Amino acid sequence: EQIDRLRDGTLDVGLVRDEFPRVGANSPELIAEVVFEERLVLCVPVTHPLATHSEVTAEQALDVPMIAYPHSLMPGYVDRVHEVLGITPGAMRIAEEVVHQETALGFVAAGVGASILPESVRQVVPPSIAVIPLAGSPTTRLLAARQVRADDSAICAAFIECLHDAAEALSAARPA
Repeated sequence: EQIDRLRDGTLDVGLVRDEFPRVGANSPELIAEVVFEERLVLCVPVTHPLATHSEVTAEQALDVPMIAYPHSLMPGYVDRVHEVLGITPGAMRIAEEVVHQETALGFVAAGVGASILPESVRQVVPPSIAVIPLAGSPTTRLLAARQVRADDSAICAAFIECLHDAAEALSAARPA
């Protein structure tokens, strides 16, 4: 949705995860820059046997039914998760597909399955969910995308700079 709105000029800046917007025929050129990179983590109920692990492997994660995202809505992120897990599309046991990370966390808390999410989710998880880093510390990237225009907006640039500042503050607040 954001990419479509960027292309038709009704959105100045879009935030997308792990996907650089492609230029289509008769579409304005889009550019994107990374504003935040963070580790991917596995979220499981605290009662799950993996909850006590300091990290989990892709093989361990694949043993659990997943709360995932539809490829049609989040192709970059879904492709990144498949890459990290070393699987092809369709190889994951999906318990539910959701659109929002809060919904994914609700299903995890209810014991429906696990979900692979960005580490910043730690800021919002309830005490009933354990957040476990994935082995090898794979990352996901948040990108700010916008049109390339001759009248490049100072407001857009200032907004993107604020995103960088917020990402820096979040990184500084993270325990080492």
